[in-house]
Amino acid sequence: MIIFRKYFYPAELVGPAEENITEATNGVAQLDCTAEANPAVAVRSFTWYRFVPPKGWPEDSHEAALQLSPPIPCNETGSSASVSDKVFVSCQQDSQFRMSSRLSLYRLTEDDVGTYVCEVNNGLGEPVQKRVSFLHPYFTKRFSDLKTKQFLSGARFDGTDIHSSFENPLLSG
Repeated sequence: MIIFRKYFYPAELVGPAEENITEATNGVAQLDCTAEANPAVAVRSFTWYRFVPPKGWPEDSHEAALQLSPPIPCNETGSSASVSDKVFVSCQQDSQFRMSSRLSLYRLTEDDVGTYVCEVNNGLGEPVQKRVSFLHPYFTKRFSDLKTKQFLSGARFDGTDIHSSFENPLLSG
C-alpha cells in the first residue's frame, strides 16, 4: 500500500530578494516576482506595495524613513489592463507549487521611479518580500538631485544609463 502525504510549506522567493529594473518597453515597466509554496494560490498570495516618502520629502529626506503605500492587490484572474490603467497587477499559477506576479506601470513619469515591494504570503509562516527598484527612464533627473545622491553608492552613471548594481541604503533594514 502506498501512502501519499501532503507537505505544506510557506512561500519562498525564486530568484533574488532585491532587484534593480532599468528598462521600460513602449512606456511600460514590468516588475516581476516569483515564489514557490504549498499551497500555492497566486491570486490570494501576492500583494504589492510601494515605498512612498513622508510628507515634506525631499526636503526632510535625510531624516525621514520611507513608508509603505496602501496594498496593491492582484487584479481579477483573466482580466487585462485597460487604456486608463496606470498600474495593473497580474498573478498566475505557473505550476502546482510555483506562482508569479507582475506589476506593470503604464504611462511612465518620473514619479514612477522608486522602490516597489512584492509580498508573498500563502498563510503559512512569515510573508517574504522582494524589493524591486525602478530606476529608468526617468532616473536621470533624480540622479542629479543632491539629496538623492546621498543615498546612492557604487553606481556609475554616464549621463544616460546606470552601470552596475548598487546597494540602496533606503532598502536596508
